[in-house]
Amino acid sequence: MSKIKPIPSPDEIDSALERFRQELAEAGEKPQALEPALKRAVTELTPAQEVRLLRLDLSNEELIDESGKSYALTQVRRSLLLRCLHSKEALFTNDVRREAEYDPSLDNPFDAPVKSLLLAPFIHGEEVSALLWAAIPPRDLNQFVRGDLEIVERLAALIPPGLLICSDTKEAKEEESQEALAQESKHEEPAPEKNSDKEKPSEEDPAPIEEEEKRTPSPKKSSQTPEEKKRSGIEAPTLIKAIRSLLKSKKS
Repeated sequence: MSKIKPIPSPDEIDSALERFRQELAEAGEKPQALEPALKRAVTELTPAQEVRLLRLDLSNEELIDESGKSYALTQVRRSLLLRCLHSKEALFTNDVRREAEYDPSLDNPFDAPVKSLLLAPFIHGEEVSALLWAAIPPRDLNQFVRGDLEIVERLAALIPPGLLICSDTKEAKEEESQEALAQESKHEEPAPEKNSDKEKPSEEDPAPIEEEEKRTPSPKKSSQTPEEKKRSGIEAPTLIKAIRSLLKSKKS
Protein backbone atom coordinates (compact mmCIF):
# COMPACT_ATOMS: atom_id res chain seq x y z
CA MET A 1 0.00 0.00 0.00
CA SER A 2 1.32 3.44 -0.99
CA LYS A 3 2.35 6.12 1.43
CA ILE A 4 0.62 9.44 1.67
CA LYS A 5 2.54 11.92 -0.46
CA PRO A 6 3.14 15.23 1.29
CA ILE A 7 1.98 18.44 -0.34
CA PRO A 8 5.04 20.18 -1.82
CA SER A 9 6.19 23.45 -0.34
CA PRO A 10 6.17 26.69 -2.38
CA ASP A 11 9.94 26.45 -2.81
CA GLU A 12 9.69 22.87 -4.04
CA ILE A 13 6.99 23.89 -6.50
CA ASP A 14 9.05 26.80 -7.81
CA SER A 15 12.13 24.60 -8.25
CA ALA A 16 10.17 21.92 -10.12
CA LEU A 17 8.56 24.54 -12.37
CA GLU A 18 11.96 26.02 -13.18
CA ARG A 19 13.35 22.59 -14.10
CA PHE A 20 10.32 22.04 -16.33
CA ARG A 21 10.84 25.41 -18.03
CA GLN A 22 14.52 24.63 -18.66
CA GLU A 23 13.70 21.21 -20.14
CA LEU A 24 11.31 22.79 -22.62
CA ALA A 25 13.83 25.49 -23.51
CA GLU A 26 16.50 22.89 -24.22
CA ALA A 27 14.06 20.80 -26.26
CA GLY A 28 13.34 23.72 -28.57
CA GLU A 29 10.39 23.19 -30.91
CA LYS A 30 10.19 19.40 -30.51
CA PRO A 31 6.63 18.42 -29.51
CA GLN A 32 7.74 14.88 -28.61
CA ALA A 33 9.84 16.31 -25.75
CA LEU A 34 6.81 17.80 -24.01
CA GLU A 35 5.11 14.67 -22.65
CA PRO A 36 8.18 13.19 -20.82
CA ALA A 37 8.93 16.56 -19.20
CA LEU A 38 5.28 17.02 -18.28
CA LYS A 39 5.08 13.54 -16.76
CA ARG A 40 8.12 14.17 -14.58
CA ALA A 41 6.78 17.49 -13.32
CA VAL A 42 3.22 16.25 -12.64
CA THR A 43 4.28 13.06 -10.84
CA GLU A 44 6.80 15.06 -8.78
CA LEU A 45 4.34 17.72 -7.67
CA THR A 46 1.08 15.72 -7.46
CA PRO A 47 0.10 12.19 -6.35
CA ALA A 48 -0.63 11.16 -9.96
CA GLN A 49 0.86 7.83 -11.08
CA GLU A 50 -0.34 7.79 -14.69
CA VAL A 51 0.06 10.93 -16.83
CA ARG A 52 -0.87 11.33 -20.49
CA LEU A 53 -0.95 14.24 -22.89
CA LEU A 54 -3.75 14.29 -25.45
CA ARG A 55 -3.64 16.77 -28.32
CA LEU A 56 -6.91 17.96 -29.76
CA ASP A 57 -7.68 17.75 -33.47
CA LEU A 58 -10.89 19.75 -33.88
CA SER A 59 -11.06 19.24 -37.63
CA ASN A 60 -11.57 15.50 -37.09
CA GLU A 61 -13.16 15.82 -33.63
CA GLU A 62 -10.69 13.50 -31.96
CA LEU A 63 -7.92 13.32 -29.39
CA ILE A 64 -4.47 12.04 -30.32
CA ASP A 65 -1.95 10.63 -27.86
CA GLU A 66 1.83 10.63 -28.17
CA SER A 67 1.84 7.28 -29.98
CA GLY A 68 -0.44 8.70 -32.68
CA LYS A 69 -3.52 6.74 -31.63
CA SER A 70 -6.76 8.71 -31.96
CA TYR A 71 -9.91 8.70 -29.85
CA ALA A 72 -13.17 10.02 -31.33
CA LEU A 73 -14.93 12.65 -29.26
CA THR A 74 -18.27 11.83 -30.86
CA GLN A 75 -18.44 8.28 -29.53
CA VAL A 76 -20.23 9.37 -26.33
CA ARG A 77 -22.69 12.13 -25.50
CA ARG A 78 -21.36 12.96 -22.04
CA SER A 79 -18.26 12.28 -20.01
CA LEU A 80 -15.90 14.02 -17.60
CA LEU A 81 -13.49 14.65 -20.45
CA LEU A 82 -16.17 16.32 -22.58
CA ARG A 83 -17.19 18.49 -19.63
CA CYS A 84 -13.57 19.59 -19.24
CA LEU A 85 -13.28 20.45 -22.93
CA HIS A 86 -16.57 22.36 -23.09
CA SER A 87 -16.09 24.30 -19.85
CA LYS A 88 -12.36 24.86 -20.54
CA GLU A 89 -11.75 24.33 -16.81
CA ALA A 90 -9.71 21.72 -14.96
CA LEU A 91 -11.53 19.20 -12.75
CA PHE A 92 -10.81 16.16 -10.61
CA THR A 93 -12.63 13.37 -8.85
CA ASN A 94 -11.28 11.00 -6.22
CA ASP A 95 -13.75 8.22 -6.99
CA VAL A 96 -14.74 7.75 -10.63
CA ARG A 97 -17.32 5.14 -9.62
CA ARG A 98 -19.42 7.86 -8.01
CA GLU A 99 -19.41 10.09 -11.05
CA ALA A 100 -22.52 9.73 -13.22
CA GLU A 101 -20.71 11.37 -16.13
CA TYR A 102 -17.73 9.04 -16.01
CA ASP A 103 -17.50 7.01 -19.21
CA PRO A 104 -14.40 4.78 -19.37
CA SER A 105 -14.57 4.55 -23.19
CA LEU A 106 -13.47 8.22 -23.39
CA ASP A 107 -12.45 9.17 -19.85
CA ASN A 108 -10.09 6.19 -19.64
CA PRO A 109 -9.32 5.11 -23.24
CA PHE A 110 -5.98 3.65 -22.10
CA ASP A 111 -7.79 1.06 -19.96
CA ALA A 112 -5.60 1.98 -17.01
CA PRO A 113 -6.58 1.17 -13.43
CA VAL A 114 -8.17 4.41 -12.17
CA LYS A 115 -9.55 5.51 -8.83
CA SER A 116 -8.92 9.26 -8.96
CA LEU A 117 -8.84 11.28 -12.17
CA LEU A 118 -7.61 14.79 -12.95
CA LEU A 119 -8.30 16.50 -16.29
CA ALA A 120 -6.90 19.88 -17.29
CA PRO A 121 -7.29 21.73 -20.61
CA PHE A 122 -4.32 23.49 -22.17
CA ILE A 123 -5.65 26.56 -23.94
CA HIS A 124 -4.01 28.25 -26.93
CA GLY A 125 -5.61 31.60 -27.62
CA GLU A 126 -9.25 30.94 -26.86
CA GLU A 127 -9.37 27.30 -27.94
CA VAL A 128 -8.37 24.10 -26.17
CA SER A 129 -5.41 22.61 -28.00
CA ALA A 130 -4.48 19.77 -25.64
CA LEU A 131 -5.59 17.97 -22.48
CA LEU A 132 -3.71 16.65 -19.46
CA TRP A 133 -4.92 13.28 -18.21
CA ALA A 134 -3.62 12.23 -14.77
CA ALA A 135 -4.79 9.31 -12.65
CA ILE A 136 -4.26 7.64 -9.28
CA PRO A 137 -4.80 3.84 -9.28
CA PRO A 138 -7.09 1.95 -6.85
CA ARG A 139 -5.74 1.04 -3.38
CA ASP A 140 -3.65 4.19 -3.44
CA LEU A 141 -4.41 6.29 -0.37
CA ASN A 142 -3.44 9.53 -2.08
CA GLN A 143 -6.03 11.92 -3.43
CA PHE A 144 -6.06 15.00 -5.61
CA VAL A 145 -6.61 18.35 -3.92
CA ARG A 146 -7.37 21.89 -5.15
CA GLY A 147 -3.68 22.75 -4.97
CA ASP A 148 -2.97 20.15 -7.68
CA LEU A 149 -5.16 22.09 -10.12
CA GLU A 150 -3.18 25.26 -9.41
CA ILE A 151 0.10 23.43 -10.05
CA VAL A 152 -1.17 22.10 -13.38
CA GLU A 153 -2.29 25.59 -14.39
CA ARG A 154 1.18 26.97 -13.65
CA LEU A 155 2.75 24.18 -15.71
CA ALA A 156 0.42 24.93 -18.60
CA ALA A 157 1.46 28.59 -18.55
CA LEU A 158 5.08 27.57 -19.21
CA ILE A 159 4.33 25.49 -22.32
CA PRO A 160 4.92 27.23 -25.69
CA PRO A 161 1.71 27.10 -27.77
CA GLY A 162 3.51 25.49 -30.71
CA LEU A 163 4.22 22.35 -28.64
CA LEU A 164 0.54 21.82 -27.90
CA ILE A 165 -0.88 21.97 -31.42
CA CYS A 166 -1.56 18.66 -33.09
CA SER A 167 0.96 18.07 -35.92
CA ASP A 168 -1.81 17.67 -38.56
CA THR A 169 -3.51 20.84 -37.37
CA LYS A 170 -0.18 22.68 -37.30
CA GLU A 171 0.63 21.69 -40.89
CA ALA A 172 -2.85 22.73 -42.03
CA LYS A 173 -2.45 26.14 -40.41
CA GLU A 174 0.98 26.60 -42.00
CA GLU A 175 -0.49 25.77 -45.41
CA GLU A 176 -3.32 28.26 -44.83
CA SER A 177 -0.86 30.99 -43.88
CA GLN A 178 1.28 30.25 -46.96
CA GLU A 179 -1.80 30.43 -49.19
CA ALA A 180 -2.81 33.72 -47.57
CA LEU A 181 0.65 35.16 -48.17
CA ALA A 182 0.54 34.01 -51.79
CA GLN A 183 -2.82 35.72 -52.28
CA GLU A 184 -1.51 38.95 -50.72
CA SER A 185 1.55 38.93 -52.97
CA LYS A 186 -0.68 38.55 -56.01
CA HIS A 187 -2.71 41.61 -55.01
CA GLU A 188 0.41 43.64 -54.33
CA GLU A 189 2.11 42.91 -57.69
CA PRO A 190 2.31 46.14 -59.78
CA ALA A 191 0.49 46.23 -63.07
CA PRO A 192 2.83 45.66 -66.05
CA GLU A 193 3.90 48.89 -67.73
CA LYS A 194 2.65 49.49 -71.23
CA ASN A 195 5.34 49.38 -73.85
CA SER A 196 5.27 52.66 -75.72
CA ASP A 197 7.10 51.06 -78.64
CA LYS A 198 4.06 48.93 -79.30
CA GLU A 199 1.93 52.02 -79.74
CA LYS A 200 4.27 53.39 -82.44
CA PRO A 201 4.35 51.45 -85.69
CA SER A 202 7.81 50.44 -86.76
CA GLU A 203 9.29 51.23 -90.16
CA GLU A 204 8.72 47.66 -91.19
CA ASP A 205 5.14 47.73 -90.03
CA PRO A 206 2.97 47.09 -93.09
CA ALA A 207 0.02 48.94 -91.57
CA PRO A 208 0.88 52.41 -93.06
CA ILE A 209 1.36 50.90 -96.52
CA GLU A 210 -2.04 49.35 -96.31
CA GLU A 211 -3.47 52.71 -95.30
CA GLU A 212 -1.80 54.42 -98.30
CA GLU A 213 -3.19 51.78 -100.58
CA LYS A 214 -6.61 52.46 -99.18
CA ARG A 215 -6.22 56.21 -99.69
CA THR A 216 -4.89 55.82 -103.30
CA PRO A 217 -7.79 54.73 -105.48
CA SER A 218 -6.95 51.97 -107.91
CA PRO A 219 -7.79 52.55 -111.58
CA LYS A 220 -11.26 51.46 -112.35
CA LYS A 221 -11.82 49.04 -115.15
CA SER A 222 -14.07 50.33 -117.87
CA SER A 223 -17.37 48.64 -118.16
CA GLN A 224 -18.32 50.36 -121.48
CA THR A 225 -19.13 48.40 -124.60
CA PRO A 226 -17.30 49.14 -127.91
CA GLU A 227 -20.34 51.13 -129.16
CA GLU A 228 -20.39 53.21 -125.99
CA LYS A 229 -16.66 53.93 -126.38
CA LYS A 230 -17.28 55.25 -129.90
CA ARG A 231 -20.03 57.52 -128.67
CA SER A 232 -17.93 58.82 -125.81
CA GLY A 233 -15.13 59.85 -128.18
CA ILE A 234 -12.60 57.30 -127.14
CA GLU A 235 -11.82 56.62 -130.91
CA ALA A 236 -10.95 60.33 -131.61
CA PRO A 237 -7.84 59.65 -133.78
CA THR A 238 -9.95 58.08 -136.53
CA LEU A 239 -12.21 61.10 -136.66
CA ILE A 240 -9.26 63.52 -136.94
CA LYS A 241 -7.88 61.64 -139.90
CA ALA A 242 -11.21 61.90 -141.70
CA ILE A 243 -11.39 65.68 -141.15
CA ARG A 244 -7.84 66.19 -142.47
CA SER A 245 -8.55 64.20 -145.65
CA LEU A 246 -11.70 66.26 -146.25
CA LEU A 247 -9.79 69.55 -145.96
CA LYS A 248 -7.16 68.36 -148.43
CA SER A 249 -9.78 67.46 -150.99
CA LYS A 250 -11.32 70.96 -150.78
CA LYS A 251 -7.96 72.63 -151.38
CA SER A 252 -7.27 70.59 -154.40
